Amino acid sequence: MASIAARFWFATTASYIHPDEHFQSLQPMTSALLQYSCPLPWEFDTIPSRSLAPLYLVYGPILSIINWFGYQVPPLTLWYIFRLILFIFNWLITDYVLYKLLPTKPERIKAVFFISTSYITLVHQSHLFSNSLETPLVLLSLLIINDMRGCVESNTKVSASKLITLSFIVVLGIFNRITFVAFLALPCWFVACYIWKNPLSVLVLSTSFMLFVFGFIVVDTLGYHGNFNHGWVIAPWNNLKYNSSVENLSTHGLHPLYTHILVNLPQLLGPGLVLLFTWKLSNKYWRTIPFLSIISSLVILSTIPHQELRFLMPVLPLAACCFDLAKFEKNPNSKNQQPSSWMATLTINSWLVFNFIMSLLMGVFHQGGVVPALDHIFQENIHGTQIWWRTYSPPTWMLADTNNSTQFVTINDENPTFQLSENQNIVMDTMGIEKDLLHNVIQQLGTKNLPVYLITPTASFNTELNNTIMFEDQSFEEVWHYRYHIDMDHLDFGNIESLKPGISIYKLI
Repeated sequence: MASIAARFWFATTASYIHPDEHFQSLQPMTSALLQYSCPLPWEFDTIPSRSLAPLYLVYGPILSIINWFGYQVPPLTLWYIFRLILFIFNWLITDYVLYKLLPTKPERIKAVFFISTSYITLVHQSHLFSNSLETPLVLLSLLIINDMRGCVESNTKVSASKLITLSFIVVLGIFNRITFVAFLALPCWFVACYIWKNPLSVLVLSTSFMLFVFGFIVVDTLGYHGNFNHGWVIAPWNNLKYNSSVENLSTHGLHPLYTHILVNLPQLLGPGLVLLFTWKLSNKYWRTIPFLSIISSLVILSTIPHQELRFLMPVLPLAACCFDLAKFEKNPNSKNQQPSSWMATLTINSWLVFNFIMSLLMGVFHQGGVVPALDHIFQENIHGTQIWWRTYSPPTWMLADTNNSTQFVTINDENPTFQLSENQNIVMDTMGIEKDLLHNVIQQLGTKNLPVYLITPTASFNTELNNTIMFEDQSFEEVWHYRYHIDMDHLDFGNIESLKPGISIYKLI
């Protein structure tokens, strides 16, 4: 129960882990269904590379009801509603799959303990990533594949409804994220074995698969074009073509091919990594469906040069099923599965401490003031020019602008020029530009009639602005402050001031 309460609490905190949790979910959906004026990321604009079908399934019903009845739901409330929905959905699906997939009560208790106390479950799984939906879809797919494996061994058959369900989940998973297939690559060997023994099953699987694919393509085509006059939109194919180009991936960041194995997996599992492999890199679960899924996902995803920790989120529940506590038992041949050595206590305590720290860091402080700042601007109906500096891109759907009264501008060191409308509010994302360039931007904006607001981490303002003379002809007034915010991208451990948490809105006066 403590874990459920913690998940609920973290689902209602304001941390901001990655821009995609807004820009690949509620940013396009509120634009399409609530007519919010907000810029769309390239995947939903220039190249339809993200499927709308999974988004309509997850966000469409509630947003459509709000639009249909004309409810005025504050954006922050809307955000929390969907985060709570994801928390509940992941909780129910994960516990259900563990109960069905794992053979004994001790195995289930072990898996539930490690899953429930992981910061990935407590924090990441309630954020609006496509990865948060990918995790339960992977688990449901593996549960059905495990049933098919059992049927091969017992020479029985899986019901047609399960085969159709598997087809739907796989199609939904692929249209949600093309990396979904990486988690099923090795486990699908048992699907092939089942088809070999039951040849007619391929008709059910292939027919239902193609029908679901066609349905998703129809939804995407109508969603993007409104009709079929401009051709079919096959979003996963567009996404695959885009991500097959190293030049395209370089704009999002290239990583060494060992990043998932040597960097992201240790961050994901922390001390739990010693429970997944022994010093001989062995594991008694190596023939199980979850372990095969872990290996196939790590191998395939490690061939892609763009590697982020969130891509491995489905690995966490799979790894918890495969944590090998037997190595700590005093008598490995005993039926008592309870670990009893001091090593077990040390490992479990280290696991709890690691995940407690990471939960607070990622679930409370990480870019934690961006959403509250936007909510303050929305609630107070603040007009003028917003300059966002050294923060993640502000998810401007939270301004709930239905009057097209806001212009959105992005500035970086390579593209410092901009043109502004005279009659609109301005939201300017200046990313992490150099302070001299920021000074020039503020000088130009200071000549306009609209008020100018600088939204930036308190540490950046204090260490970069007030201690220099470049703003001697300008002064700022702090009009709002939020304590629980850390900018992880601009820490300077040689300057204690840069480690101070907080974010503020400063008005140019």
